[in-house]
Amino acid sequence: MKRTRPVVLMTDFGLHDSYVGQMKGAILEVNPHLQIIDLMHELPAYGIEVAAYVLAYTYKVFPKGSVFVCVVDPGVGTRRKAIALQADEYYFVGPDNGTLSVVFMKNRKCIVRELTNGKFWRCSVSSTFHGRDVFGPTGAHIASDQKSFNRAGPVCRKIVCLPHALPQIKDGCIDGRIIHVDRFGNMLTNVESRYIPDRVIIAVGRKRIRKVSATYSEIPAEEAAGVRNSFGLLEIAMRERSAADMLGSKVGHKIRVTWKR
Repeated sequence: MKRTRPVVLMTDFGLHDSYVGQMKGAILEVNPHLQIIDLMHELPAYGIEVAAYVLAYTYKVFPKGSVFVCVVDPGVGTRRKAIALQADEYYFVGPDNGTLSVVFMKNRKCIVRELTNGKFWRCSVSSTFHGRDVFGPTGAHIASDQKSFNRAGPVCRKIVCLPHALPQIKDGCIDGRIIHVDRFGNMLTNVESRYIPDRVIIAVGRKRIRKVSATYSEIPAEEAAGVRNSFGLLEIAMRERSAADMLGSKVGHKIRVTWKR
């Protein structure tokens, strides 16, 4: 048996229904020896942008060669392409709807292939469940033999990229957006924290935040602050309260970070 790599699943399916289990069954049908890891299944329904960022800022936690099967696919069964992407010694499989676009934009040496080789799919393909019938099995083949990536389909030069996915960096200013609100009410932004000095002004709507804390416990009571989170992104948080509720902000709202040079 050849050495296999982990298959990492990320979906918006939730765990209430049988969809995640069916995907795992289809993967193990290809190779019952594969290791399957659940990264996240409680993504917001149709949350393509959240998926794109979570994927781009978490994949390096896993061993090189890991295969990520990422299914947030409101256009399943339409003419949108199915793709596989190789970047930074990792592999990614999913719909061409922006889910893989942040990984693509942050890696200049990506190779993208359109999934056209039906030999890697299940015998019967449902028009409403490509996660089980196309993406899962294809990911399983790549994890079992990475040469399968080259046989998955022809090279694709362009993919769908999310508009405004990356922040706009100017002289002393970054314009970004809130891309996710977690269960604690912390607001994840698309601004990388490495660009942020300690003394900044973070504008969220009409609110102005002037503190960047190293930990949640350092945030002053009843105040919001910036936090450099574990993804390497700027997060806006409160101590033991929901920053999203307090600031009246939600996914998609703009933020601006300014500082004096």
